[in-house]
Amino acid sequence: MKAKENTTERLIPSGGIATKEQIDYYMDNGALAVCIGTLFAASEESQIADKTKRELIERTSADIKYMSRSRQRGLIYKDEDDPLGRSLKKGIDGDFENGYIFVGTGIDYVKEILPVQEIVN
Repeated sequence: MKAKENTTERLIPSGGIATKEQIDYYMDNGALAVCIGTLFAASEESQIADKTKRELIERTSADIKYMSRSRQRGLIYKDEDDPLGRSLKKGIDGDFENGYIFVGTGIDYVKEILPVQEIVN
């Protein structure tokens, strides 16, 4: 039986990726793809409330907090440990007094609400 070749795992990096240069860096270094979430959360097509999208534009990665139980990164939240996700729904719907929304450091590149096609371009 032939021995298995020693292959390097190819990863899909996530977190803080928001520019063409960052995407190119990871793709040029063997990534299968990259995860870009925060930019698309603030897109025109996103189902997140416009109030929340406008809030994303005003915030930076300095505003990100880590939730005590899950250690997920969140923005704009009070009821951080809601196990049923009601607080996430509130944040998505624009209720910043009682909700939260997951974001990454890509928030530093969210400067306006754009269509998805423009973000991709």
